[in-house]
Amino acid sequence: MKLPYTICYTSVANQLDDDEVNEIFEITARHNNNCKIQGLLLYSKDTNRFFQVLEGEKKEVIKLYHEKILKDPRHSEVTEIFHKPTSKPIFFKYTSKFNLIKSGEDLQEIKKYIEEHKYSKANSDEVLRLLEPFLILYS
Repeated sequence: MKLPYTICYTSVANQLDDDEVNEIFEITARHNNNCKIQGLLLYSKDTNRFFQVLEGEKKEVIKLYHEKILKDPRHSEVTEIFHKPTSKPIFFKYTSKFNLIKSGEDLQEIKKYIEEHKYSKANSDEVLRLLEPFLILYS
């Protein structure tokens, strides 16, 4: 892989029921795995928010973000946390697939991994900080 690129953002879901959220998760996992994009997608029903980290080849990550994510009418108020190249992606050694966070256990596992493998300290610390509200909701 060329120099990895990371985009991390949050957004507000637009009136989604459980079936629609599950469909988003399935499509996201399939597409991102096919494009060799790693990271995670998290949805909180309590706050009605998405949190996503995308890592992979710059061209693929930026294309996905600008051509699909920003144009998707199922969410709004997309707020970028970071959008930059990184020499040490957060999820480099986690799994070779895109991760969907659907339970408190999934979230705790991701948190533990990030704490143990801080390849990119600044990015890792920021992702951990942003995961905390979700950890509280899933506890």
